[in-house]
Amino acid sequence: MSSPIDLNPRLCETSAEELDLTRRNLILAFLPYLGAPLSGSNVSEKALELIVTALESLRKPLGHWEVVWGPGVFQVLPGAIPANTMFVAEHQETGELFISIAGTNPFSAYAWFIEDFNVSETRAWSYGDAPENVALSKGTLKGLLALQGMVPPNGVPAANVSLEGFLATRFAAEGPPVEVTVSGHSLGGALSPAVALWLADTQKEWDHHTRAAISVYAYAGPTPGNDHFADYINHRLGDRLQRIANPLDVVTHAWNVCDLADVKALYTPELSRNTLWDKAVDVFIAETNGIHYQQIDPNALELPGK
Repeated sequence: MSSPIDLNPRLCETSAEELDLTRRNLILAFLPYLGAPLSGSNVSEKALELIVTALESLRKPLGHWEVVWGPGVFQVLPGAIPANTMFVAEHQETGELFISIAGTNPFSAYAWFIEDFNVSETRAWSYGDAPENVALSKGTLKGLLALQGMVPPNGVPAANVSLEGFLATRFAAEGPPVEVTVSGHSLGGALSPAVALWLADTQKEWDHHTRAAISVYAYAGPTPGNDHFADYINHRLGDRLQRIANPLDVVTHAWNVCDLADVKALYTPELSRNTLWDKAVDVFIAETNGIHYQQIDPNALELPGK
C-alpha cells in the first residue's frame, strides 16, 4: 500500500544529529498543515492518518513520536475544512510532549479574516496575574478560544477530552519533570505563544505537582498582542520563549505600525514599489495605530534572507 503523502526523501534520510532543536521543532510545527485541504465529518481521523504516516517516515531525523491527543479541529460549519488544527505528540524515549498548532489554512476564509486580519481591536488577557493592560488582538483570542474548546472525536487519541483535560490526566500523579513544547508557524506562530502563556498561567489548575516545563517555539508569526502582552510573556516564559523570524517575511512585520510601514519598501530595489500594495498597508496601519502592537521575545532568532 502506497503512502498517502510524499515527503522529501533527503529529509527522511537526514540524521537526528544534523538537526538542531529549532529545525526539529519547525518540522513538527508544519505537520498539522497536512489536514488543511480535508473536509467532511471525519477530518480528524483523516488528518491523524497523514500525521502518523509523516512521523513514521521522519523517524530517523525526529526520533520516535506518537500522537497522544487529537488531532483536534475547529470547523466553522459541520463538514467544512478546518480553520484550526492541533495535536499533541509524545517522544517515546524522552517523554517530551509536543503541542503542534497549524498556521493559517489557505482554504479557510474564517482563518484569514476572523483570526489573521481581525486586529483592529484587542481583548484583555484574563489568566494569571497579568496587569489589566495586557491584551491580545481579537483575532488571536478567537483562535485561542477555538483551540481551548477542541475535543477530538471518537477514533483518535484522547477522544472527547480537551487539551487541558488531557494534560490534567497526564500530570495527575507525581513524577519527574516533563518538557512540554508548544509550537506553530505563521498564524500558529501567534497562537502558540498564547497557548503556552495560557498553560503557564493556569498550570496550578491542571498540573498540581508542577511537573510540566513549558516552552514555546513560534515561527514566522505576527504579533499576538500589544506591548504589555509582549512584556508579560517575555517575563513569564523568559528564555523558554523562542521566536524565529525572517526579516524579509511580510507576516513577521505585522502588526506593529512601524514594522508595517517598512513593508512598503521591503523588496526594493529588486522589486519596485506598488501603489495598490502601499494602500493595503496603509489600511492596516490605520486599523492598528494606537494599539501599540509589539513582537514577543527581544532575543528572537532572525534568519537571513535574500
